[in-house]
Amino acid sequence: MPTWIAIEVYRCEVAGKPSPSLDFVARRVTGETIEAVEASLFAEPNVVYENEHNEKVEWILSSVPSIQEEGSNPNDDELAGFIAELPEIEKWSQPSA
Repeated sequence: MPTWIAIEVYRCEVAGKPSPSLDFVARRVTGETIEAVEASLFAEPNVVYENEHNEKVEWILSSVPSIQEEGSNPNDDELAGFIAELPEIEKWSQPSA
């Protein structure tokens, strides 16, 4: 099964309200296709915990802007990357409609 490098963007909600924080995560994952990898990432449960104020904090997968097969660019030191415009990044911090 192929191995991929996925860049994930998580948005945060604190006490049910959107936070301006985004978490960008690069992970090595396996899957048959890009579509299968993306579907499996969105199927994972959100990370949920209580902060020091006893508020529920939830990190929700907002976007997967890049999924690249590991080793697909052997002449480059970059594992994976993406370019995004500011409006797109701002959208990632908002709840889905």
